[in-house]
Amino acid sequence: MVLSSSTEYGGFDTNEPYMTDSFAFSPAEIEVNSVSGGEVISSKGYARNIGIPFDFVYGSSSSVGAVDLEEISSLASLDPSTLYKMSVDDMNDILKSGDIDYSSAIDSDGVVVIYLEGSEDLVFMNNFKTSNANKKLLLVSTADVWFSPNVGTVGPLTGSPSDAHINVSIVTSGDIYFPTGIASDNDDPAADDGTLVLHGSLFAAGNIDFSRDRGLQNTYPSVAVHFDPSYMLMLQNQLNGSADFQRQFFSLVSISWDLGD
Repeated sequence: MVLSSSTEYGGFDTNEPYMTDSFAFSPAEIEVNSVSGGEVISSKGYARNIGIPFDFVYGSSSSVGAVDLEEISSLASLDPSTLYKMSVDDMNDILKSGDIDYSSAIDSDGVVVIYLEGSEDLVFMNNFKTSNANKKLLLVSTADVWFSPNVGTVGPLTGSPSDAHINVSIVTSGDIYFPTGIASDNDDPAADDGTLVLHGSLFAAGNIDFSRDRGLQNTYPSVAVHFDPSYMLMLQNQLNGSADFQRQFFSLVSISWDLGD
């Protein structure tokens, strides 16, 4: 869980992730590059492994088939009241094709849920955004998820939603990685990682690893994850509005956790 009252990006003396009023959630480890003193990420926010039981219930291949997901291979004419499935390979082809604004692929306001089939890594190679705040994507997968060090900007950043490079909510039973693209022996400031800004949410049953490094350009954070509660609000409205959608969604994925003693 990450808590912060600040919405500013600047003024950092470390290169670790910065998260504002937001969270990156993992029942396992949250690994942050070059951090000492526990789980503190920066003076303006922190992340921690909450250390309580976390039950990740994921639909098996047979149960996923039982909910009749509509199979697609591209992002077009998507209906938020329909649950879709797509291969990880097909999604990776989309993600590596160039910067994507997926809002035009969604026919009406809401969150489109796509289950990604396959064990291949899901890799965000370019910007993946929505220009319409009422049209969003939730990706559900068993794969590891990677955000390329090529995605991001040197700065400056303003802290506004328009800064985002990625607009997505991800639920995976694998790991989530923000790797660095810098060799350990490279001391050229021009080669340092840029800042990646993500608006959405990250749920991983495995680890969440933050290894991007701003190096000598650490006035700005290496990763900024902004939790967007509208995903959950819009999904709640969709669940309340359709018994069929509710049955299908919870047959696909259910996340719950219990507070122990």
